[in-house]
Amino acid sequence: MELILVRHGQTEANREGRFQGQRDYPLSSFGEEEALKTAGRLDGQEFDVVYCSPLQRAFKTAGIIVGTRGIKVQSCSFLKEFSWGIIEGLCWPEIVEKHPRLASRLEKDLQHTFIPQQEPREEFWRRIDHTIDYLLENHLEDRVLLVSHGRFLNAFLVGFFQMDRKGPWPFRFAHASLSLVEINSQGRKSLKFFNDTCHLQRD
Repeated sequence: MELILVRHGQTEANREGRFQGQRDYPLSSFGEEEALKTAGRLDGQEFDVVYCSPLQRAFKTAGIIVGTRGIKVQSCSFLKEFSWGIIEGLCWPEIVEKHPRLASRLEKDLQHTFIPQQEPREEFWRRIDHTIDYLLENHLEDRVLLVSHGRFLNAFLVGFFQMDRKGPWPFRFAHASLSLVEINSQGRKSLKFFNDTCHLQRD
């Protein structure tokens, strides 16, 4: 399986530094340009299947990339971003103002601090594991395009390569970046390239 991972293009909420989570922000005009450049980078490449998060910033990015290939973009709820609970829609200064004690804990340990109304971490990991298992069971011989979100994709690679889930997650995905994961017939997994954004530098 060749699995191409793409983070959606930029939104205005991204530009403002907001925790988007599962709020359904659209792509900004800049984000649409990023998606178009990603489509140009993948021009001429074929995919057996295309999956994306149903949130419009990911769905629109996937649609722009697929273009006129004639392949259906399949939106899947388990590819949605992690839900940040009561801080969704807020930027950091607003979190500090509205939830100062929570902000202090988040500043020390963003990954492990409990946020009221957040998606339970065990449920988030169930979605990650389901995604990995589904891909390995159904698309081992295929070329797959998967368009999702920064925190989801970070956790996906941690799970895919069976890394320590409680430790720091080392992956950071730029908007409209490309990453390629492969798994061969012997089950060997490899990260061929990661967070490639060279196409975004082109005029």
